[in-house]
Amino acid sequence: MNEHQAKTTTIDFHGHTLITVRHNGTDYIAMKPVVEGMGLAWQVQQRKIISSERYHHMVIPLQTIGGIQDMLCIPLKKLNEWLFSIHPEKVRPEIRATVVMYQEECLLSVSGHRNGDAGIHPEHKNIHENQIQAATVDFHGHTLVTVLHNNAEYVAMKPVCEGMGLDWEAQRQLIERDPVLNSTACIIQVVAGDGKQRDMLCLPLIYLNGWLFKINAARYREDDPRRDIIIQYQRECYSVLYNYWHVGAAIHQQHCHEHRETRSVIHNIASDMEMAMKIAMMLRLGDEQTTCFMNELVKDIYNIDCLELANRKGDTCKKHDIYLTTTQLGKRLGLTPHKTNKLLEKCGLIESFRNDKDQLRWKPTARGKPYVIGKGAKRNPDNYEKVHQLLFLESVVEVIGSSSRLG
Repeated sequence: MNEHQAKTTTIDFHGHTLITVRHNGTDYIAMKPVVEGMGLAWQVQQRKIISSERYHHMVIPLQTIGGIQDMLCIPLKKLNEWLFSIHPEKVRPEIRATVVMYQEECLLSVSGHRNGDAGIHPEHKNIHENQIQAATVDFHGHTLVTVLHNNAEYVAMKPVCEGMGLDWEAQRQLIERDPVLNSTACIIQVVAGDGKQRDMLCLPLIYLNGWLFKINAARYREDDPRRDIIIQYQRECYSVLYNYWHVGAAIHQQHCHEHRETRSVIHNIASDMEMAMKIAMMLRLGDEQTTCFMNELVKDIYNIDCLELANRKGDTCKKHDIYLTTTQLGKRLGLTPHKTNKLLEKCGLIESFRNDKDQLRWKPTARGKPYVIGKGAKRNPDNYEKVHQLLFLESVVEVIGSSSRLG
């Protein structure tokens, strides 16, 4: 990369000079100044960053006092993920306070300078409902709650924990014990799905990865469905919530570039086909000739046969099946998830059983199998001991209505 392509910014953070850079529309931060500012060993952290794919690291030539230097950088939004991988209780006592300070303030300060607000650390207080903009985001069948207050994004933590299959009370205590997370957490009044106001413990979105990566997926057995769900949340959850506010749709980060490229190609094809139609009109071609003429033009430029694609996909372009969780199905019916399960059982679609841990679980009956899929059991979908969640075809609402009328 040419040095002129990198827009660098130096930031004074408690006497340490940090370096950020804008590259291809993404903000990166040079990690060596951060590591050295915290008093940690650079070589150890360098190996840690390079050996993990999660940090999306890049080596970028940056202008420093000593000239152009290749510096190991990570995206700025990944900074907290790395910061919270450092456990204050495991570092030398003399740098412990500095590590905590970086975890509390570094990302906020750097982001503030990048966005022009002088890096002021915000006060986190109880927020009245009329001061916030709340929204729900579907994440692999789980409904997460996110709120916007004073241009800062927050996420309600209980729905995240429950979506991961974690015990909420244990995680709430973990947040309260952590000096950084506890200092940034706040209680926000949010209107829940049932229309009632709930006081919910929330973390600023930029601290979500700090909490997520405190959960060690390796502690769960490979056959425990929570293991894969935890990893899924660690990989995707932050990006999906971030993109909800900043991209306008919950598009997974790794697909954003592909999404933009596809949209651009479609736009270009549409423009070229419009031009081809005008040429066909000038040539006074018939409808069928015009269609063939436009298709041949697209084939020559983009190597895409639209007619062949339409014929091949015509029979399969039907309405996609929509599956609902018990909670989502209950909202359609005006029932709680528990009452929804009882109604499904009464209609003969599911039946209850106890697993090997004496936990209440549900599985579809022979009548219910066409409307139900099990989420979580990869190798054997019929092994409902391993199923994390049942998903119901949207049309099951009509079946329930018919059963209720007949009953």
